[in-house]
Amino acid sequence: MTTVGGIGNFGFGVTDPGSVKQNGELDKDAFLKLLVEQMKNQDPMDPMDNQEFISQMAQFSSLEQEMGINQNLQTLQLAMLAQNNAQSAALVGRVVTAKGDTFQFGGSSTDLSYNLGASAQKVRITIKDDHGQVVRTVELGETGSGDNVFTWDGKNDEGMPLAPGNYSFTVEAWDQGGNAITTATYVKGTVTEVYFDKGYPELMVAGRRIKLGDVVGVAQPPQGTGTDVTI
Repeated sequence: MTTVGGIGNFGFGVTDPGSVKQNGELDKDAFLKLLVEQMKNQDPMDPMDNQEFISQMAQFSSLEQEMGINQNLQTLQLAMLAQNNAQSAALVGRVVTAKGDTFQFGGSSTDLSYNLGASAQKVRITIKDDHGQVVRTVELGETGSGDNVFTWDGKNDEGMPLAPGNYSFTVEAWDQGGNAITTATYVKGTVTEVYFDKGYPELMVAGRRIKLGDVVGVAQPPQGTGTDVTI
């Protein structure tokens, strides 16, 4: 039999341009209409054989299943997005610890948190201002692996107090053999706002945005403090 129009021929039996997707594929309604038209206009002397009909119905069934799966995935994606947004909004007012190296210095001593992948014989902490200029370098001795905290007094290498503002810090560490040790730096502060304009949640902490995926800890704010707790 010669297939009239054929399932792949979009010009036959389909009058609604919206039934053809941007990628040239038919939706399931157009597919079914085309199959019905093909059967109505087939040559009576050479009708569609059963095998061909079953094959085309199998295509339709497969298309319908794929569309159902896509719709379910879209629904699941929306549900997960709504859940993530709700969880992020609930963090407003909480103190979070997140991966990062920039912090807001308020003029008094500040705790700088970091992690060492192994015990270190020597640790170097370098603090820079918002222009990238080194203002303080601290050499520490033997330090254990895991989470550690260095309390910066807010002074430069000459012992002069520095002005409040945005700063950053890096941590380098070496073992007894002089081999570099893996390090990670963290920042801490109170969440004041949550933004969703980039398609994923970002927390406003100490004047900077932090991705939700970078948060490693959440805590209640200290008693008697407002939402301006920063590190």
